[in-house]
Amino acid sequence: ASGRRSTQIITWFLGILVFFDDYANSLIIGPIMRPVFDKFKISREKLAFIVDATAAPIAGVALISTWIGYELSLIRDAYAVINQPINAYAIFVDTIPYRFYNILIMVFVFSSAIMLRDFASMHVAETRALTTGKVIADGDTPMSSEDNDKIKPNPEAKISIYSAIIPIAVLIVSAFIGFYTNGTAAILAGENKALVAAIEAQPYSLSSLQEAFGASDASIVLFQAALVACIVAFAIGL
Repeated sequence: ASGRRSTQIITWFLGILVFFDDYANSLIIGPIMRPVFDKFKISREKLAFIVDATAAPIAGVALISTWIGYELSLIRDAYAVINQPINAYAIFVDTIPYRFYNILIMVFVFSSAIMLRDFASMHVAETRALTTGKVIADGDTPMSSEDNDKIKPNPEAKISIYSAIIPIAVLIVSAFIGFYTNGTAAILAGENKALVAAIEAQPYSLSSLQEAFGASDASIVLFQAALVACIVAFAIGL
């Protein structure tokens, strides 16, 4: 990230990489890119917009995500009402080209980053940040404390990018494993014998992964993954 344009494009790209859950997307990308946005005088409004516009939209079209798992259950239940045996996952895939908001908002974010063009209230916010250096408007209060000297690194400490990459990698890997194990356990403990048989026959197929992600409890899994990542981060810090 060497300027205003590349910073926004990188944030957009990172949003696509963290596709498996919209909450995880926001919690990972937002804090990582916040100091970079401040460095290049990009408003917090723009950061919030890009993070939000690449969280739910990408989770809504990803082949595996917590959103899609829930959608599959709705599709399956709807067709069950009219006694139509269908492949819910195949129907979901067929709907992807018609998810106009998801697709167009991703195109819009990338296009506005490339052209550095903003509109209406966002234009006002970006002009303020660029001309005055105020990334946060006067009177606005951030939801989190950012100027706590107690959490800033020792000036004499050897700073490494791996101190950030390793905990984030642990978070993502732990979340993937957690979504699968938590969801699989829920399915095997359920009463859907056909689904249980499918999971046992092909536990690592794409459809099984999708079913497992959909049946998982995202709040529990993300908490556990964050806890593991925090322990790793503490160890690195020490």
